[in-house]
Amino acid sequence: MDFPPLPVRVLPVPSLTILHLLTSDRWTGAAQPVCSLVQGLRGRGHRVLLGIVAGKSLERHCREMGLDLVEGLNLSRRFSPIKHWVDKGALADLVRSEGVDLLHCHLSHDHWLAGIARELHRLTTPIVRTLHRVGDPRRQLGERLLWGRFTDAVVVLAESCRHERRFANLSPDRLHVIHGGVDIEQFHPRVPGIRVRESLGIPPQAPVAGMIAHFKAGRGWRTAVPAFAEVHRRNPGVHFLLAGGHSRLVKWIRAEMEAAGCLAQTHILTDRRHPWPEVLAAMDLSVWLAPGSEGSARAVLEVMATGRPVLAGALGVAPEVVGPVDESLLLPAGVTAAQLAEAVENLVRDPARRMALGESARARIVEHYALARQVMETEDLYGRLTGL
Repeated sequence: MDFPPLPVRVLPVPSLTILHLLTSDRWTGAAQPVCSLVQGLRGRGHRVLLGIVAGKSLERHCREMGLDLVEGLNLSRRFSPIKHWVDKGALADLVRSEGVDLLHCHLSHDHWLAGIARELHRLTTPIVRTLHRVGDPRRQLGERLLWGRFTDAVVVLAESCRHERRFANLSPDRLHVIHGGVDIEQFHPRVPGIRVRESLGIPPQAPVAGMIAHFKAGRGWRTAVPAFAEVHRRNPGVHFLLAGGHSRLVKWIRAEMEAAGCLAQTHILTDRRHPWPEVLAAMDLSVWLAPGSEGSARAVLEVMATGRPVLAGALGVAPEVVGPVDESLLLPAGVTAAQLAEAVENLVRDPARRMALGESARARIVEHYALARQVMETEDLYGRLTGL
């Protein structure tokens, strides 16, 4: 059963001017979730400005989305005391001249910049920080100041984050869990995957196991590739759809799959030549083994929103996202290739169970991880902080 989209509500607060800061120049990590949130808030009637590091892929995507980028801020994380000092003054001037009601920071550099600028220039603008990673980091010099005086509210992606060491001295009313969100109309079970299958030479009825992650160390490829090879050995009709940014690891993957005799059934995408929702719709199930630089496990959310089950390593937010669908979809930390192969094979051989799990996955996303819900919960937080 599918759930209806969240109803459109009357704005609980007047239209705000919000400045989001993201000290990055790349369309990776937190960039896409931040831009989706900005776009959603604009759709709710707010004036949303975005400060980024200009000149590369992030700026290009922001302009394609029609987002309002601010000028006059450098925001580079490269060590440059003079540029950082100038940025603090420029940020304060921007807040005053644009009538910014609230600052929303997404990375440590912009968080420090906003906090120091507020102190030096005696601003009263509330500061929100979203943490896009899950798990305790190394201890930071001055972190007590960062999470205390420089922060009015912290947004985390999972309930488990409440217990992280860095929040030990943070009052519970300043720590808010707002799950990552996915556009449930863009990613939907009705999206067809047949065109992607046809372009890659995948038979319409062939089961397809997928995996989406950057082709780099730490994302589980050296476990997944031997597992896929073993699945093929026992189920030669299975195809594999692997997607991630191009790297030298792709050459190793091709060599391993060729040695296993299944290179013809392995389809590797290193770019976005196909509409992304259709790529996910071409899969019957997906594998996710380790988080990357963006902690909401966006790939998991998007696959589940299309009505496909995800076999996920029990890391980061995955236990909270995938676990309630079916505990059997959670893989133990340090899963072996043999264990993964068995889990994939069980789903490949049972289409009815695969479909039922996919329906439950879709329901889980619609109820708890829809972008509309994330936007409204963020908006409610803004209203409490601004008193409007």
